[in-house]
Amino acid sequence: MLSEEEVLKVVNEQRSGMAAFDKKRDKGLKVPAGLKLFCDIPYSADGKECLLDLYKSARHSKKPLPVIVSVHGGGWIYGDKELYSFYCMELARRGFAVINYTYRLAPENKFPSALVDTNNVFKWILKNAAAYNLDCKNIFATGDSAGANYLAIYAALLTNKKFAAEIPQVKCPSRLKLKGLYLNCGMFDWTKFMDEKNGSQNEQSRALLQALMPYGGTEREKEIASPALHVTKDFPKSFVVSAEFDFLRPMASVMAQSLSQVGAEFRFKIYSNSKEKLFHVFMLNLRSKEGRKSIDEQCAWFRSLAEQSEGFRSHSNKKRVVGLCPLGGDNARRDFR
Repeated sequence: MLSEEEVLKVVNEQRSGMAAFDKKRDKGLKVPAGLKLFCDIPYSADGKECLLDLYKSARHSKKPLPVIVSVHGGGWIYGDKELYSFYCMELARRGFAVINYTYRLAPENKFPSALVDTNNVFKWILKNAAAYNLDCKNIFATGDSAGANYLAIYAALLTNKKFAAEIPQVKCPSRLKLKGLYLNCGMFDWTKFMDEKNGSQNEQSRALLQALMPYGGTEREKEIASPALHVTKDFPKSFVVSAEFDFLRPMASVMAQSLSQVGAEFRFKIYSNSKEKLFHVFMLNLRSKEGRKSIDEQCAWFRSLAEQSEGFRSHSNKKRVVGLCPLGGDNARRDFR
């Protein structure tokens, strides 16, 4: 167990490093034309940071729009809706109502605070659908890295009653159905990640888990925070995505294998490009050709599910699941977003 000072040192270093990277990546980006923006809407009284934005395409705003909820990444200890605004606006431009929200961060707010916030966001959507012309029959969600971890845990709570009893603080609405999930570069199994022998048990991963969990990351806490262990055949249809040089790429394979084993419906893709090295959360780089391609494919898949609830073809075929690759590597960025 690391000391509190050691944990805070890693947390502050991660926050500083990720902030500098994000600022450089998004420098010069502008708000796209043709959007209607509803900003800083309180969705809960649990904290002053519990605010959401809603972005809609003005030309699509006359009819109820399918909804995408974005669960931001940031290693469980960093990030807010402002950092994801440009990415979410790109989703909105493609004909969706996009919810971009801030949740409470660790270590100031321990697990499952962010899941409580996520649940309150979905409750807000159901309550305010008529006011904002939202199509609650077509609610989708996307998350990257820590956000994919939270989103997959939340989806498991919706579809696995036994697991839901493990986190009684989160009371999911009975009428909420998630039509599809886009899980980007996520952390899906802490037990396998921490058991790898090639450097994953390092100060950074231990510190972030300790910062997140109330008891510092016990074996049971690692299991609870590992959504791949809690999927069932009723888990929402999912598109599991990673990148060639993503340090969490093995986790995508772990999640795909878990979905395959229970017979859940999913798609799986590892993005790569010989002319462009693709790292962790590459899709947030709106100047990247492959990043824009992933946004197009995400929205096209969501749209196909909204337009054709029938005819979704399962890709839970083991031939579609790539083998585990080593964690890390010289080209892998090791921030936990």
